[in-house]
Amino acid sequence: MNMNKKTTLLLFLITHLSVMGADNCRISALMFEDNNTGEILNPISLFIGNAIGVPLDETPTANRIEAVFPVGTDLTDVRVVATVANAAEVVDMPTDWSQPMTIETRNTAFHSLYDVTCKALNFSPLPLEIVSPTPGFWDENTEGWASAGCSVNSGYCQMASANTSLVLAFIDEPTTLSYTLYQSKSDDTSVLYIEESEDSETWTTLLTYKDGKNGTASWPLSTSSDRNKTLNLSPATRYVRFIYPIRNNSTNVNIGNILVSTEHSSREPDDIEDGENQDTLPRTALTSRVSIQDQLASASSVIDNKWAAVGISKDYAISKDPNIPFGGQSSYRFELKSGDNSLSGYNEGETKGRAELSYCYATSKDVQNLTQTQRNNAITAKKIYFYGKGHCPQASTMYYRFSVYFPASSSPNMHTIFAQWHGMPDRCIIKNPNGEVLRLTDEEFAELSKTVYFDVDTGYDKISNKPDGWIIEEGGYPPMAFGISSGYFYIQTNSDRKWMSDKDERCNINPATSKIMQSVSTEYKKSTLAYKRQWSQLPKNKWITFYIKVKWSEYGKLDETIVSQGLLDVKMSYMDDEELITEHIVDNQSVDIGRNDDMGYYFKFGVYRTSSSTIPVVYNLADYVEGDNEEAILNTSTDEGLEKDTIKSCYYNSLDKSIYISGFKEREHIFIYDLYGRKLYVTSSTGEKQQLNVSFLNAGYYLVGIENWVKKIIVTK
Repeated sequence: MNMNKKTTLLLFLITHLSVMGADNCRISALMFEDNNTGEILNPISLFIGNAIGVPLDETPTANRIEAVFPVGTDLTDVRVVATVANAAEVVDMPTDWSQPMTIETRNTAFHSLYDVTCKALNFSPLPLEIVSPTPGFWDENTEGWASAGCSVNSGYCQMASANTSLVLAFIDEPTTLSYTLYQSKSDDTSVLYIEESEDSETWTTLLTYKDGKNGTASWPLSTSSDRNKTLNLSPATRYVRFIYPIRNNSTNVNIGNILVSTEHSSREPDDIEDGENQDTLPRTALTSRVSIQDQLASASSVIDNKWAAVGISKDYAISKDPNIPFGGQSSYRFELKSGDNSLSGYNEGETKGRAELSYCYATSKDVQNLTQTQRNNAITAKKIYFYGKGHCPQASTMYYRFSVYFPASSSPNMHTIFAQWHGMPDRCIIKNPNGEVLRLTDEEFAELSKTVYFDVDTGYDKISNKPDGWIIEEGGYPPMAFGISSGYFYIQTNSDRKWMSDKDERCNINPATSKIMQSVSTEYKKSTLAYKRQWSQLPKNKWITFYIKVKWSEYGKLDETIVSQGLLDVKMSYMDDEELITEHIVDNQSVDIGRNDDMGYYFKFGVYRTSSSTIPVVYNLADYVEGDNEEAILNTSTDEGLEKDTIKSCYYNSLDKSIYISGFKEREHIFIYDLYGRKLYVTSSTGEKQQLNVSFLNAGYYLVGIENWVKKIIVTK
């Protein structure tokens, strides 16, 4: 037996039917057993036909049993033991599964015949970009597929009975699952689950179809626009299952166009350089949103183990885009259309729009040591994210890296911040109606909130709905922003040394008219234009990577002073034909940068459209890394969960045009990719040290991959 399964006896109970006399021929349990070893085999899915007992003179065509087992299961010596009713009648099945075998149970009035089929999933031996059948047709004879209780209906897999299921197995690291699914008629009481699994034993639900309530999806019909779906898959997933446990009102489900895609795109770079009209693979919409200040991020809302999405939740607003990959993986595509401004701007009458990914958020694990009351108070004070990941301390020195891709079709007149470092104001710093600045505890703030609610920074009496004199700390402009405005790409820093910020104290540079390293100041605030470049001179249709060092300013808290000035250093790199261009655009400049808060700063990127602009915005972002040392942004694995000492050394030597790798155990393959995800070179490792002659490579960035470990290197000539 090629099995490594728990030897747990599974009893599959069949619903008791209210047919007189049927109990005596009802199968009450099934067991699948290896006839040689006695090992009990657990199916991935099991279908048992609906008719349990039928009159003797009728043909029980609905009675069939189908069991699907994991990849590699040896069924040559499997027998099925069926326990019939209370009489404990046991029927041993033959071991030849080339044809369905039959279990027959009968008494004087009723009988049941069960055609029994056992089958193991076939396994494709090749790494595949798409491991599922040709779109538009399903055929379970395709390698990697098996069904239980399904039938083919005009090229679709039809589920016409309860407990039918469809399972797919694959060996590649997946990215997305795409499919077409619809009901034969409208029914919101039937239930279907779409699930994924690493090992075929433990399953995680991706989506539930029911009535559209409590997180479930509504059932689409054959004419519905939402019958086509794309879902994200975990990279560790190797099985996908569609299972239909509850079928009511004779409602059938049809599933087709099933595609499981890998990350890697086979397109040439020239195709990508033609801009966003070259889409050939479906994008995956990221529609979950988290209000990070007052919501805990659920496991299903965390994106790629590092992001929480904020802003509008339209399908196109944030998506994973395999058509413009970075480092062989899908990038994040952000889009706001002209009517997507849903927020009030800084000035009266202004509007703004947002679709961003936040590196900072908290999960239930982060607050597991808080009582429920403490959690509720932190949520009321909009401070729950204080307990989470992704924020750095005040006065710290941090290093950041990220990449952006602007299509050449973008408007030079757009107004957008595509990356920003946000402050974390404490809303428990508050001014009472007498003008006194107080710092409340979370518990005291929760008590105040029983009678006062806040709109932006102004308090209102909950009974009269009139301002009652309370003012709350609400923050202000981001301490640092990378943006496009008035035909310029710009980098802006902001500083606010006031302990309780005054939003009426406006201080903001104009990228079009301000000079580089020129500041504007008010009593407590300063805004500095650290860098700008005309939009026409910024590279398009190619990835631009920024390497950033920030020493955040130190503030004097209640003294409202700047204890020490900050520092900013920014490098920008991109490929020009086959030449790597690196520009030092901000050279270790002293700046005031930060806020006078207890908490520090966190990163977001995406679209933050400002100044009431309604000009459509589309671009892609990728490759975010942060750390407290420069090595963190120069030498980074793409998988943050890998052991850091797995690979001790990987570097390029320009003298002999070779890449040297050391410190790893013997691995099967070493890969070299370009930044478009194309595989350029593969070899088998021969030991713990390896020298690869790469004189055939042009100058530029490349990715060296050893199993799940990946490092970006620079080849020079």
